[in-house]
Amino acid sequence: MDWFQRTLAGATSPKPPGDQIWFGKEIGTLIGFIGCVVLILGTFQLLVSTRLFATLRQAPEPAQTGRGPRWWLALVVTTALPAITFYPLMKIAPLVFFAPFALTGSLPFALSTFSEQITDQLAVWAVGTGLIGWLLSFLLRGGKPAFAPHWSGALGAAFISVGAAYLALVIVDLAFKVDFRFWVLGLKPFDARHFAYSSSICPSSPSSSC
Repeated sequence: MDWFQRTLAGATSPKPPGDQIWFGKEIGTLIGFIGCVVLILGTFQLLVSTRLFATLRQAPEPAQTGRGPRWWLALVVTTALPAITFYPLMKIAPLVFFAPFALTGSLPFALSTFSEQITDQLAVWAVGTGLIGWLLSFLLRGGKPAFAPHWSGALGAAFISVGAAYLALVIVDLAFKVDFRFWVLGLKPFDARHFAYSSSICPSSPSSSC
């Protein structure tokens, strides 16, 4: 804060760096952020305990019981892969993301619609890392786990859990004019523009976890 006050103009009578409330505000919104995550997990756990979502209660059945060299190699690869691909994929992300639009002559539309560069880069990184991990899984998998997915129940529980957290976010915003955040990572209520943008970019999230 002292450096900002020395180098930036605009405040006629800045307060001393030690006499400001922003740090307490950051701690408070961080606690809210943690509470938001706990609310999602708690809501999901509560839903799973009901009869409506009883099909989601399944005991895990591992594909293999031993931890041999293949298991440890898979652990190392899947742990390191997102970090290894982060900078390379983020660097080529603009070309990868906008190339299809350029080839179809709709580049101006894409540039105006997908105007958040970092979000576009993260989408390319998530999808690219997911595809690489999916290809590597054919080499590293030790067996197929006995698991019967229940997509309708899982999607319903996920929607309700995230919806409960978003409702809490809206209430906090209306009551206190703050949101859930810490430093540059934050959750805030959608406006119409960001809702449309999020809806268009959202498919990159599940595709990265296939």
